[in-house]
Amino acid sequence: MGIRRVGKSSLLNVALNESKLPYAKIDVRSLYFTFGTIPQDALIRETLESFLRSTRGFKKFRVSLKRLVASIKGVKISGLKVRIGRKVHLIDILEK
Repeated sequence: MGIRRVGKSSLLNVALNESKLPYAKIDVRSLYFTFGTIPQDALIRETLESFLRSTRGFKKFRVSLKRLVASIKGVKISGLKVRIGRKVHLIDILEK
C-alpha cells in the first residue's frame, strides 16, 4: 500500500519475473468496479487465469498441473461433496 505512481507494482512485477516461479497476480480493483463488490467466483476465476498465464513458460509444470487437474474425481468443501463422472474444467468445479 502507498501513494500512487511510486513503483509498487513495478517492483512486484520485477520480483515475480525474477523469481522464476509460477504466480497469480490479480488487480481486484477491476473486479470491484465491474461488479460493485468482489464475488468469490470472479476472484477464483481471475486467480486461476492469472496463474495459468504466469505458467506459460513452465511447460513441464503446466503438463503436471493439467495431469493433476485431470485426475480430480470430486471435490469436498465444508461437508458439500461433488463427484464427477466426466471430464470437466477445474474452474467449472470451483464455480459450482
